[in-house]
Amino acid sequence: MVNSLTDSAGNADTHLFAYADYQKSPIIHLHEYPSLNEIKQFKGGAEFEYTALEFSATDELLSLSTAPDYLLTIWNWRTGIKLAQCETTKKQLVEISFNPNSWFDIGILYSDQINFYTCERRSDKYVLFERQLPLELFNQ
Repeated sequence: MVNSLTDSAGNADTHLFAYADYQKSPIIHLHEYPSLNEIKQFKGGAEFEYTALEFSATDELLSLSTAPDYLLTIWNWRTGIKLAQCETTKKQLVEISFNPNSWFDIGILYSDQINFYTCERRSDKYVLFERQLPLELFNQ
């Protein structure tokens, strides 16, 4: 039984919703709607808490953890496999989003910068590459 939640996300196209519980080594739970049957659990993406969950237009679920680890993780929600994971900027999140045309591109908005991540396949694994763009560039 879950006592407290930290974040949730829904996917209307697939009739799924995900939420993260609030505990040490939190779990992301994936459920079908309207049956509410749990179909998957995702573990190992955060030490204490998730701050964001987001579905792609295809088969991916994005999670972002908060202090102390600040991990960006991409999961395949159909298989439950963790595709890629990397540390992110240790700042308070404003918004996170997949590129609607490609799950390989992710944007994270902070109050003073935007981080862009590109997920590339290298042999048998995926790797995330980061580019930072300070928001002060827009105020000149």
